[in-house]
Amino acid sequence: AFPNNFNAYQFESYGPMDKTLSIHSDVPQMPIGSNQVRIKMHSASVNPIDYMILESAGEAFLKRSPSADKPFTIGMDGAGEVVEAGSDVQNLKVGDAVYTMLPFTSFGTLAEYARNLLRGNRET
Repeated sequence: AFPNNFNAYQFESYGPMDKTLSIHSDVPQMPIGSNQVRIKMHSASVNPIDYMILESAGEAFLKRSPSADKPFTIGMDGAGEVVEAGSDVQNLKVGDAVYTMLPFTSFGTLAEYARNLLRGNRET
């Protein structure tokens, strides 16, 4: 079982990390799809692309902007434990230790939980 809400580093606008990034404690758990897993994150890092998205290139890469109503969670890389697996996931199960690099469209490893899309039953 996992909580309905969790903590995550999020930003509501693009700009310098020290001015825009903050911890939000009310991030809702979103349902996972049949080809996704939910990961309880144990470690994560901020890599150069995270800085670039947040501070300068986010609009160009993502074609959308964060807001107070819909902040973005940062982080592409991380490691943790599978706590939920969609019905079509075959190669991973609850309890498996995993590392991941999330795609540009679903950042979010600097959080207590992250969702990851699997393609062809391989982690992406």
